[in-house]
Amino acid sequence: MATGYAYIDMKSVLHVVSEEATARKYGRGRVAEVDFEFGGGFPIVDGEPLIVYSDGGEKNGREVPQYILELMDQL
Repeated sequence: MATGYAYIDMKSVLHVVSEEATARKYGRGRVAEVDFEFGGGFPIVDGEPLIVYSDGGEKNGREVPQYILELMDQL
């Protein structure tokens, strides 16, 4: 696990990046420090990127883990 910085972009998509400055630059509001697997700008769940919208839905219809839904509430 690595520390990352989560934010919601202007298109209402959750991203997680390694640099806080990047999160602040591209986010539309709050930034949260997280400690879970991520890559390519997204959380990684079961080895695959999870593309989550601010309404809690996932691009490919996958189930979104509770810890990510709770994170979305913070953002």
